[in-house]
Amino acid sequence: MIDLLSGLVAQSMDFLKDPPASTIFLMVLAFAISALTTYITKRYMNVEEYRKSMEESSHAQQELMAAIKTGNQRRTQKAQQRQKDAQQIQMKHSNAMTKTTMYTIIPIMIMWQILGRFYGTSTGVAWMPFDPIFFGIKLNYATWYIICSLTASLIMRRVFGISFEIEPKT
Repeated sequence: MIDLLSGLVAQSMDFLKDPPASTIFLMVLAFAISALTTYITKRYMNVEEYRKSMEESSHAQQELMAAIKTGNQRRTQKAQQRQKDAQQIQMKHSNAMTKTTMYTIIPIMIMWQILGRFYGTSTGVAWMPFDPIFFGIKLNYATWYIICSLTASLIMRRVFGISFEIEPKT
């Protein structure tokens, strides 16, 4: 009975092994996983404090560079201390982001195992519109998923408000 069920599932899923279904499936999967992991990250960290610490660190770096240019030793030492303090606060927030990664890494590892068995060594789940230097026109599932995942991550971080621009202090 189990063999019959797995055989039916395998037959009904075979269309996902070839483009365009494979291309779209992996892209949707990457966006869904990225949305989920970004949501978890946002839920378990204080985004406003993270933003403030990133801005403080950036401004401390700018202040240090300006102090070094002036050659004022006392001002440089104060700026170095300010930068050190800002980096410690930023490290605390980075540690919080790392903890959220632990919630998502095991499901992603399981997903990679399933995708590896499903696609095997097949190439051609997606085709590039040009001939890139590092890989061929036909992409295997891992390369295509990584490209989609990086893109999805950038977009989702913007959508959920975790990524932001830091304005220079004048």
